[in-house]
Amino acid sequence: MKKYLLPICALLALAVLVTACSTSQVFREHRQFFNQHVAGNDDIHFHRIHGPDGVLHYASAGDSQLPALVLIHGTPGSWSDMSALLIEPQLRSHFQVISIDRPGWGQSTVGENNSPLEFSYQASQVALLLQQLRQHSPERPIVVAGHSLGASIAPRIAADFPQLVDGLLLLSGTHSPELGKPRRHHRVGEWRLIKPLIGEPLRKANQEMLVLDKQLAEMSERWQEITIPVTVVQGRKDGLVSHKNTDFIEQVQAHNPNLTVVRLKKSGHFTHLQQQPLIVDSAIQLLAKVLK
Repeated sequence: MKKYLLPICALLALAVLVTACSTSQVFREHRQFFNQHVAGNDDIHFHRIHGPDGVLHYASAGDSQLPALVLIHGTPGSWSDMSALLIEPQLRSHFQVISIDRPGWGQSTVGENNSPLEFSYQASQVALLLQQLRQHSPERPIVVAGHSLGASIAPRIAADFPQLVDGLLLLSGTHSPELGKPRRHHRVGEWRLIKPLIGEPLRKANQEMLVLDKQLAEMSERWQEITIPVTVVQGRKDGLVSHKNTDFIEQVQAHNPNLTVVRLKKSGHFTHLQQQPLIVDSAIQLLAKVLK
């Protein structure tokens, strides 16, 4: 039993950490920003796509004639996690910005006999939105941006639906199967006596982390297929995702002349909140490459 004491404590500590995050300064500021500028904002429009395998819910802001920037949140999460970017003025001068609820999160549902843990399923549901965008304007550039697990999923979307993605912006994501292996506390989180203690969002997030390495392994051989502009932003002080993932990206994307890797010496995991001006500039520079 002693050998499990440490992972149990680690898991419970993680649950406390997730709760504490909601009261940390960066999240307090984000919640205050959301309440003041996002909630009830008439410039934000909500949509649902009813597909055969579930409903995809998303929020949009900006001119639908501009290139599209599709934001994918991590785990746990919802469209609101990316809402600071959704209404950022400089970003909206270049893009229509769209923030989704990933399948299984927020108001996006999962169809019967489908698994939200599979990247292929996540990709196929996001592709419903991308297909609508492409049908509305066939020449319109589409950039997919993901944070954390959303950044892990985004390359799978580009690999499975290359005709629908023109650029990738990957923020604080895990991409190496080796670095994505579940830790002992993730397995402990599946214990029957532990599950009720950590809450539903963390339980769902834990399940996604348990299969992350397998999903990344399926993707690892397909990075050669991706030749579109890719920008990766990673903080070296990220306590949730190893900064060594940038080394992995540089290896698997060595063939791609349009790869940009930004390593932030003093940044943590939540780059989309803490490094917003840099993220906005990165997205605009990425679009310039797409338009060349």
